[in-house]
Amino acid sequence: MKFNELVEKVGIGLAVVIAYNKLSEDFFDKLSFEQWLSVYENAPAGSALKETALVKMAETAQTFEQWLAVYENAPIGSELKETALVKMAETAQTFEQWLAVYENAPIGSELKKTALAKMGELIEV
Repeated sequence: MKFNELVEKVGIGLAVVIAYNKLSEDFFDKLSFEQWLSVYENAPAGSALKETALVKMAETAQTFEQWLAVYENAPIGSELKETALVKMAETAQTFEQWLAVYENAPIGSELKKTALAKMGELIEV
C-alpha cells in the first residue's frame, strides 16, 4: 500500500505512526500543527514519537487554540507547559481566552493579575 492510500484509509496521524521509520526528515519538516496534533493523539503513550510530536506542535503553534492544545498535553511542571501558558497569554484576545489563562496561571503570579485585568477590560457594564 502506498503512503497516500494509507493516509486516506486511516488519517495522517495514524499513517505517520504506522510508517514512521520509512518517512524522511523532509516529510516531517512539512507537517502542520494540526497534523502533528494528530500524530500526537495516535502515537503510543511514552513513545519517542509522541514526545517529538508534542515538541513539533510547540514549534508550529501560532494561535491561542494551538497553544492551549500544547498546554493541555505538556507534562505537569514542565518548561514546555510554562512556555505554552505564556504563549496563550500573548495570543489571547477574547474574554474566554483570558479566562483560560487566568484559570491556569499560578496563584499570585503576574500572569494571573494580567489575565484578571484583561478580562476586566473586556467587560461592558
